[in-house]
Amino acid sequence: MKRAPFTVLALVVVTSTFSKEPAPFLAVSIEARPIEYPKIDGLRQEIIATDASLIRAISEAEARLADDVELIHASIVAAQLETDDTAAVYREAKSVIADLDTLRRHLIVDLALPSNYTPPDVPVKAFGGAPTDPKTAFDAISKHLNDLLEVAFKILEVKMLDTQKKIETLSQSHHPAELHPAEVQHLLDQLKALNLQTQQVLNVYTTALNTLANSVVRWAQALP
Repeated sequence: MKRAPFTVLALVVVTSTFSKEPAPFLAVSIEARPIEYPKIDGLRQEIIATDASLIRAISEAEARLADDVELIHASIVAAQLETDDTAAVYREAKSVIADLDTLRRHLIVDLALPSNYTPPDVPVKAFGGAPTDPKTAFDAISKHLNDLLEVAFKILEVKMLDTQKKIETLSQSHHPAELHPAEVQHLLDQLKALNLQTQQVLNVYTTALNTLANSVVRWAQALP
């Protein structure tokens, strides 16, 4: 059975942080110089807050979906429906969860976050749930995936696009006389790059969710 396409993408993104050259969407330095323009600093803080929200969303997704995947597997085994095909999709689903964990850990290190930010804990734990019938388990993960994708969409629509609009408005407004136009443009370019960086991270995350959703469909279809 072919490996889900997300794995290749995710590993390229997250393992590039181990190399000397940073990953493209983690390469923006926002500490190169102090921010001197309050409006720009305010937007910078909005982006940082969005990054924190994104990490929290990924953490919650990892914890919830890891339990869901184990519940499906336990339910299939308990019903004596395990086959080579279902076992293969189970391994694939676990691999996507592992990719999410790797992505989350690197984002905590590489993204600029609020000074008082405490990353959510996603403990490694053994599955402790009671097996149910496979259909109930599949229904549960499908609902959770839909909910998580809706949250991710709201982050994109409500926060990131709003910030992008504010940046565009600010770029067309008058700026303090003490700031040189080139300096203002430099700061605005930094903001645009930061917002794009967050969007790219979000795209990797939603790709993972959609890949897992596709795996869940194939998992259900693989049942005898």
